[in-house]
Amino acid sequence: MSLDRLLETLERDARAEAERVLAAAGAEAEAIRGAAETVVARRRAEALSARERALRADAAVQLALVRRRARGAVLDARHQLLERVRAAARERIAAMEGEAGSLALRLRAALACHGDEPVEVRCAPALVDAVRAGVGERAGTTVIPDPSASDPLVVRAADGAMEVDAGLGGLFERHWPELAVELMRELETAR
Repeated sequence: MSLDRLLETLERDARAEAERVLAAAGAEAEAIRGAAETVVARRRAEALSARERALRADAAVQLALVRRRARGAVLDARHQLLERVRAAARERIAAMEGEAGSLALRLRAALACHGDEPVEVRCAPALVDAVRAGVGERAGTTVIPDPSASDPLVVRAADGAMEVDAGLGGLFERHWPELAVELMRELETAR
């Protein structure tokens, strides 16, 4: 009987040891699985965070591109508007170039720039009579009709030292940058 009991005790102890080892292995496996799940969850969160940052950065770049294109479209529209206004103003100015009151005023201003120095006034042939009337009896002034003149009214010192473009077109073109800025300012204010 002692051998049977010894075998039973050994078997029972072996079973208990096996259950203990199996339970310890199960607990260790569960700890490893839990740690692995924690690592996987952390890596997943890091990957999602990195992907979200990349998507946000890409969205910011795309938004900046869209905004830049929109600003470009607005600037193009403004430029086209200004060019239409400029073309219309040029047409009106060309039609007003020989208007007597304006011509006399511009001619007096151009002559005043030269003081009492001798000058020659080159003008479009259609303006000769009005220019001669505007010059009056001013000494040292020669009126020269110039059919090839690109500017309808130019007052030049006889020695060529100074030239004043007194044409409305030239005056308009010289002041166009300021006029365009003021026009856009008024349009923005009107919105």
